[in-house]
Amino acid sequence: MSSVLLAPQQSDNDGRRPRQVISENDDSISTVAYLPGGRYVVTGSNDGNVRVWDVESGEQAGTLMKHDSKTVKSLAVTRDGTKIITIDISGRIKIWGAYSHKLVTEWTHPGSFPTIAISPDDRLIAIGYETMVFYTMGGKRVNHPIEVGSRVASACFSPDGHKLACGTGYNIRVYDVESGTHIVGPFKGHKDWVRGVLWSRDSSRLFSVSYDKTIRCWSADTGEPIGEPWAGHTDWVCFLAISPDGTTIASASNDRTVRLWDATSGNPVGQCLRHDEDVTGICFSPTGESVVSVGSKGMISLWRLPWSDLVDGQLYDTDRPITTSVASSSHPALPTHEPNPNEGHSLVELRYETSTLVASHPPPLDLTRYITKSDDQYVAGGGFGDVYRCRYLNGSPKEVAVKAFRFKFTLAAHESDRSVKMFRRELGIWRRLNHPNVVPFLGISYGFGMRGAMSLVSLWMPNESLSLFLAKHDDHLDLGHRLQFLLDIANGLHYLHSFPIVHGDLNCNNVLLDADYTARLADFGYASLVGNFPEALTYLQRSTVRPGALRWIAPEQIESEETFNRTPKSDIYSFSCIALQASFLGTIVGSELT
Repeated sequence: MSSVLLAPQQSDNDGRRPRQVISENDDSISTVAYLPGGRYVVTGSNDGNVRVWDVESGEQAGTLMKHDSKTVKSLAVTRDGTKIITIDISGRIKIWGAYSHKLVTEWTHPGSFPTIAISPDDRLIAIGYETMVFYTMGGKRVNHPIEVGSRVASACFSPDGHKLACGTGYNIRVYDVESGTHIVGPFKGHKDWVRGVLWSRDSSRLFSVSYDKTIRCWSADTGEPIGEPWAGHTDWVCFLAISPDGTTIASASNDRTVRLWDATSGNPVGQCLRHDEDVTGICFSPTGESVVSVGSKGMISLWRLPWSDLVDGQLYDTDRPITTSVASSSHPALPTHEPNPNEGHSLVELRYETSTLVASHPPPLDLTRYITKSDDQYVAGGGFGDVYRCRYLNGSPKEVAVKAFRFKFTLAAHESDRSVKMFRRELGIWRRLNHPNVVPFLGISYGFGMRGAMSLVSLWMPNESLSLFLAKHDDHLDLGHRLQFLLDIANGLHYLHSFPIVHGDLNCNNVLLDADYTARLADFGYASLVGNFPEALTYLQRSTVRPGALRWIAPEQIESEETFNRTPKSDIYSFSCIALQASFLGTIVGSELT
């Protein structure tokens, strides 16, 4: 059956109207999930139908998948995006090819109205009603079953896959997956049935929703509540989702609204998303910039979230696009715009008065689950961190560079700190920079370098740094190529300064060459940003590292006590040093100094 695409509605900045609505013209939709990449969503309905939808066209994609007229209770998509797992109210589990829509395997779990959860590594499926049983993707039972003893309304694996949280009755309990033993809980505080549970991205907290109309946050280690219940819904709260970066919680209620919450403070974010039907499922897009919700009348609603509109269209002047053109190589003129030195600030000094939403909710993506190391050894080291060459496996595989800080720092650990809030904001801005002479920033990751430290993920540049390239090709690099490198750098620097963003550590080691030997700026803003964190300052005091490469730092900054004070003028001085190095056959400026 073809869908009916209703007229798309551009969302207000408060997010109260859906960007697009798709009508399935079937029974109530009971569950929804995104496929990796964000173009397709998959839905399950009360009539047993499972469909994939193209959210750009609003049309059904591929063939119908069917559950013999049994209500589809739940569905999930594997991490690699190749399989869709569905389960109906009779306990029948089916695994489908995500793109072929062909049935791969199926089996029946004894008992009706089971709950389902998929482990983060796609190895295990936990299914049950009062007893949670573990299956492989082929339907083979493994591990010890978990005897909960009462109805499990919701279950969720911890991000590392070692624990399973179960919402049962008015309480929550946490179990060890391998042994099946009860390790934490019951978490007591809800005054009615718990309908949904979720882990925070760092496994330190659990979130729950209940028929008592509230959302609660808990310590995953002790089971103690964190703060007061999050209130706002006026009817049962039945579903919740967490954004890819872990900063935002979405809750869906029988009051026909979806509400967004700060995952740390519990404060509401923006206006509620109002529906014309009971909301029966919700899911964040892979980028965290949109939410899809489904309802009892068969409607699929796509919502563009508030901070996406603000960053994309209103954070800067409306006539200044994020993507800009560069000077043509056939007309090698340097940019004519000269930034006002009084307008330049380091990233952490920027002031945005557009909306408090941007200040508290930039969306840097946590890519940890999609990153694998190519080698355990780092390939390069800098003032504050080490760089690892890795593979990004979500969608089309690509090589990425992961820069791990040499001091322990996480976004979640200091959510209330002003510096962390500003850092999160800047990461959201960096991810939206789009220029051929700036290395694309993709998101954040954990598990590299110092235990618990956060890392920054960017696109891998295959042709090393400009410094190494100049050293290797002194003999046959003509003046035209050298000038082209300088033009690339000037265009990238001009783009950053137009926001204004100060690089702060510009040197030939932070200019990288892509597959086409185009020069791109990397590591911009790091020196200014990390200088605002006590962990970084402590690290500097214990080491010989100083922010910025000495030979490229403006003299007035070497003499200044304000180590982290960077301006557009200091970037221009550093650019002139690069110009000298590029002109004199790769000789490092100041190399004769001791």
